[in-house]
Amino acid sequence: MCTLYVIASGIWQGAKWVWTAIVVAILVGVATTLISGDQGAFVKSAFIGIINWFHIFGTIQQITLGAIVFLTLLTLTSGIITVIFKSYGPQYAPPPEVQAVFDYIKNDIEAKKQKEDLRQDRKKEALTGIGVPSFPTLDEVSSPSSSSITQQSEQLVKDTEEKQQDSGKHNTFIHGQVQGLIHGEHNTVTLIFQEGKEQTIPFLAPPQPPYNLVGRDNMMQKLKQQLFRGGNLALSALNGLPGVGKTALALALAHDHEVLAHFCDGVLWAGLGRESNVFSHLGTWGLALGFTPFEIENFTTNYTLLMQTIHRAIGARRMLLVIDDAWSVEAALNFKLGGPNCAHLVTTRLPEVAEVFAADGNIVVQELGEDDGLTLLERLAPRVVETVPDEARELVHAVGGLPLPLTLMGKYLRIQMRTGQPRRLLTALERLHRVEERLQLSQPQAGLEHHPSLSDSVPLSLLEVIKISDEALDEEARQALRALTVFPSKPNTFSEEAALAVAATSTKTIDTLTDFGLLESSGPSRYTLHQAISDYARTKLTDELVYERMVEFFIHFVENRKTDNNLLEREMSNTLAAVEIMLEREMHPAGASVFAHLIKVLRRTRAI
Repeated sequence: MCTLYVIASGIWQGAKWVWTAIVVAILVGVATTLISGDQGAFVKSAFIGIINWFHIFGTIQQITLGAIVFLTLLTLTSGIITVIFKSYGPQYAPPPEVQAVFDYIKNDIEAKKQKEDLRQDRKKEALTGIGVPSFPTLDEVSSPSSSSITQQSEQLVKDTEEKQQDSGKHNTFIHGQVQGLIHGEHNTVTLIFQEGKEQTIPFLAPPQPPYNLVGRDNMMQKLKQQLFRGGNLALSALNGLPGVGKTALALALAHDHEVLAHFCDGVLWAGLGRESNVFSHLGTWGLALGFTPFEIENFTTNYTLLMQTIHRAIGARRMLLVIDDAWSVEAALNFKLGGPNCAHLVTTRLPEVAEVFAADGNIVVQELGEDDGLTLLERLAPRVVETVPDEARELVHAVGGLPLPLTLMGKYLRIQMRTGQPRRLLTALERLHRVEERLQLSQPQAGLEHHPSLSDSVPLSLLEVIKISDEALDEEARQALRALTVFPSKPNTFSEEAALAVAATSTKTIDTLTDFGLLESSGPSRYTLHQAISDYARTKLTDELVYERMVEFFIHFVENRKTDNNLLEREMSNTLAAVEIMLEREMHPAGASVFAHLIKVLRRTRAI
């Protein structure tokens, strides 16, 4: 007990001496500094004051020992008190909203640090010497001896790890020398170059179908030459019948590797349709070019300013701009926003839109020939073409080589053949030989692949696709189209004189039908109607007088041109159609005996 008292007293006395010495030293130093004006005298005087104090009241060794013991115990005591307080004392918990702010700040700091670390890694590891990016073609990439690879460096690209971030994205780490890194997500492509900078490239084209185009190689090559050449030819248009494959051709072009290499800054796509929302499509382009939704909303009442802003944002970029399913020149021109290094491609079923927009760059997309039609069917349903080639050939003729109905029929037949039962195939073929069944054969529309002029809830079918054009006509043109179905379909042609008489219409209405792409011009004052268009319109024909006008016109035609065998031969198919109508409907018009002369002409010109 006495020992503890002595130690405690020594510690207390030592502590007093230490603190007293420090106070006296500070006072002596301050006084010396004030008197001498020398700041350095403060340190000297303080040191001398401490030494003198220790000399007067005890030895330096005793004071030092006491100070050490005191400070040690003080430190231990403070630590013990702290531990006890944290373990058993009251705990502070911030309110939830405050804690949420703390967590947000912490996560934000960590995310920024990770992003900066990744940026630094990219800077160090990316290949040096890359300026404007140059992309090799697919063949160059796949060939290990390609000059575009060997001239740059050995490409040693390894995906070493994927780290899941809070946003759900994965980071790919590249090691070794590479030309550049390309990765994509949500219809955008991101390029990372030597400096570690990221450039997001928009790609708004819908997904490509799982099958390749048939019979379009020459057209694809011509299109690419036009688009790559620049200038006025960079304005191109695809024009053709409903279901002929205009959009499919544009899709193949947008996904083509050579096209993507040339237009290395991306592809913008707008599927307009008959009732297009211009602002919505322009807003999508703006977002793809880096605008924020708030910035887009500022242009709600000023479309022109938004167009100008998008044009400036595109600038000198090399981009392909596709305007799909345009129904007016004005709608198409709203999206002619590219710069000098861009190309524009319009698809439309209206010849006038194509001509005005692209002039010499207009390409008419024709239906497939017999061989190409069979090839398309074979790709979709190979067992059907192998099993019943003649039936398959008849189906190609029945739809006039249009790719859309051929595609729908091929998918349908493939499903019916999956069990290998001949009965199901025969039933399916019998169904497809009926006009109404071919028109109504459909498939669901999905997401990005829906037709621009159809709502998502309407299945894709030949009936619905042609119906879009039919509904766009005025009533007189609609009735005239139905009346013209009494003429044999393409490749047969008929005269304008016959069309006006049978349809009881005007040349203005005939021009309307050709402007809408439903009636095709086939030489001076001659026209033709595609098989699919004729099948659709015939199902809507209710005017019985059309058949009477058809028979009467050709009775007078044969009567007035008995001696012109060339002209009679030219109109032979149409005249025979009139005779067939007369016989089927048991009509007995005056002057029908003139058709006997037609039989004589047939015997002379044809082996019957």
